[in-house]
Amino acid sequence: MPDEPEQKSSANPQQPKPAEPVTDDEHQSNIGAGKIVLLVEDDPTSAALVRNLLQNHGYEVTEAGHGKEAWYKMTPDCRPCLIVCDVMMPEMDGFNLYKNLRQNTETEKIPVIIISSRKAMADTFLSMGVDEFMAKPLDTKKFLEAAHTLSERGHILLKEQKSEKSDKPEDQGSTRV
Repeated sequence: MPDEPEQKSSANPQQPKPAEPVTDDEHQSNIGAGKIVLLVEDDPTSAALVRNLLQNHGYEVTEAGHGKEAWYKMTPDCRPCLIVCDVMMPEMDGFNLYKNLRQNTETEKIPVIIISSRKAMADTFLSMGVDEFMAKPLDTKKFLEAAHTLSERGHILLKEQKSEKSDKPEDQGSTRV
């Protein structure tokens, strides 16, 4: 008799694989609650992807299309706890924005994630002291882990700055950074 395919006995059906452990999606979706992220990106598609990713995890996202716009959006009343910045942009690129941030006492400690399709720039930014450099396309898990860690640090620094200012007599004028 020719070989017939072996039939499985209906008395011993194949058991389904156990489900993966369920994660606390509600906790994951709120990791950024109360934290402002400034997203500096000139490409609308990239900006939408990063914005949606951050907003889906509870972050409030403020956007700028280039470094100069980002610089003017950072007022003492609206200070981000994290900046996510592209490199190649019009007006002011990410390199010059980063340098300006680090040269100003009001913004020097804000954590920065540089994102770029130019992977070769990683060494330059890392040697300058950038908190994180990530190549496009982003690894979303690593990006969210870095965003969470750095925004926590930025959030703490922001609280410390506000408490230091509240301990000092009121400034007579307001200054823009």
